[in-house]
Parts: sequence; structure tokens; C-alpha cells
Amino acid sequence: MHIHLHRIEVFYVLTLLHISTGKYLDTPGNDEEADCVSCGTGKYSTATGATENMMCQQCPAGKHLPTTGNDSEDDCVACAKGKYTPSHGMSVCTDCMTGKILTFPL
Repeated sequence: MHIHLHRIEVFYVLTLLHISTGKYLDTPGNDEEADCVSCGTGKYSTATGATENMMCQQCPAGKHLPTTGNDSEDDCVACAKGKYTPSHGMSVCTDCMTGKILTFPL
């Protein structure tokens, strides 16, 4: 009687999710790109692998960003004539008050 033993080797392939720019992931144990969270309006992230919302940077005053998941400060849009943003991280520009004008974008 002959016994044939076969050696089976099992290799585990570890696939790491690389969080793309414009997104972050602040929880452990995730297994797909859909788990990533987009930076909110008024914010962007140039970093890959961001691990918290704080890594999303705010657009500067005078600019706004109405969309989510942006990956560059260049995505921030200058306010049009007659509008402004008084602080960082705004999603919309505000109209100048009655009796006031702003003749150039900030």
C-alpha cells in the first residue's frame, strides 16, 4: 500500500485599500472603496490614505466649493462680483448687503 501525501500551500494576499484623494476613512476593518467618505462641501484633500475628516482642508475665504470629494485647492471657486465668503470652508458665496457692492472677485 502506497500513501501519497500532497502538500498544499496556502498564500494569503493582503490587499490594502488606498484611500483616494478627496476622501478619508476613519474606521478599521473596511473592505471596499465604497467605505471611503468624501470630504464635504467647502473642503478638499490632496492626501491619499487620509484617516480622518480633519485631513480635509478648507477652501480659503473669498472662495467656495459646492461639491464633495474634491482633491485640490484649485477646485475652490472664486466668488463672483457682488458676492463673498467671510470665512474658510464655505460651500456658497453670500450676496453683498443692500447698498454695498463688490466690484472684483477676491
